[in-house]
Amino acid sequence: MNGQKTPVEERIPKIRQLKPPKANRGLIALALLFFVVLLLVIYFQSDLSRLQGVIIENNDLLSEDDVLKAAGLKPGISYFDFKTKEIKKRIEQMPQVETAEVKRQLPNRLLIKIKEYPVVAIWLKEGALYPVLSNGVIDEKEYKKRMIQHPILNDWPHQDGIKELSRELALLSPSLTHLISEIVLSPSMSDPYRLTVYMVDGFEVVTSIRQFSQNMSWYPYIRDQLLAEGKNDSVIYLLDGKWAEQPVEDGLDEQVEEGDDSEQDED
Repeated sequence: MNGQKTPVEERIPKIRQLKPPKANRGLIALALLFFVVLLLVIYFQSDLSRLQGVIIENNDLLSEDDVLKAAGLKPGISYFDFKTKEIKKRIEQMPQVETAEVKRQLPNRLLIKIKEYPVVAIWLKEGALYPVLSNGVIDEKEYKKRMIQHPILNDWPHQDGIKELSRELALLSPSLTHLISEIVLSPSMSDPYRLTVYMVDGFEVVTSIRQFSQNMSWYPYIRDQLLAEGKNDSVIYLLDGKWAEQPVEDGLDEQVEEGDDSEQDED
């Protein structure tokens, strides 16, 4: 030791010597940039840059082919040759589609989420069933489901009034809609849109397309009152006024006719 002190500079490594030269850092950044560019070139020249798959969700009425045809998409096209906004716009032009969401899923897939207009009724035409949507559109494809949970438009010779009725049906609560079995167009001189509605609990309702949802909202209350009175076969009128009538029994008519005939014979 001899009383000599070692300078601090000799005991602590110099920071400048531990840092890599600026030239080396520049070379590393340049190499990284080169590899990134190289990977991009390889990606765009390989099949990875091609559209390899389209995932379509929530399509019930529409098939995947229907959606792809409307979107103008084909497998194998460049992944960046189309804009998702344009695809969304094309799909939403389909009469069955209310809204659509289109997203890219890297590296080469596309996700399409569809919200279709709900089915509010089934149109019976020449023995075939066709879905009626809440926007009034009647789907061209037959309804193939075994379970039918929507009112059936029976004896409906034309499409007049269906669009207005579909909007009214969309306003009904699901619990009330499930009580409707059939809706028959039965026009009168004063109301060309008069309806006869057959309910699943056996009642018959006479109403109109105009203010259909508002008038039908009275049905549960009137039905419960009739059931309490034991009038299970009443015809309920839900028009400007609301009332119920007991149907005329066929047997009573026959008895009246037979009574008239017997009186004529006695004469």
